Amino acid sequence: MQKAQGQLDILNRIPAGKIFEKVGFGAVVHSDKNQLFISIGLGKIKLTDTDSSTTEEYYAISPQVPIYKEMEGKRAGDTFRFNGQVFTIREVF
Repeated sequence: MQKAQGQLDILNRIPAGKIFEKVGFGAVVHSDKNQLFISIGLGKIKLTDTDSSTTEEYYAISPQVPIYKEMEGKRAGDTFRFNGQVFTIREVF
């Protein structure tokens, strides 16, 4: 229960309605290989649009993980390298 409350406290620190221009805590990052939500380490999240029945996969990651360290502060159009792969950031919001 304490761990869940701690994670909820972290999520509550994300500024509501903020539009991000660069990768940081609370940002959603679309790259050419995946979609990430910089928040807490929850792993894969599937979101389904009930109107169109389309599903998108996001990975909720913590700012403490190595891939975040490689992309921190980058903007749409920037690239970064992780595990021998080059990622291109398409969009940050």
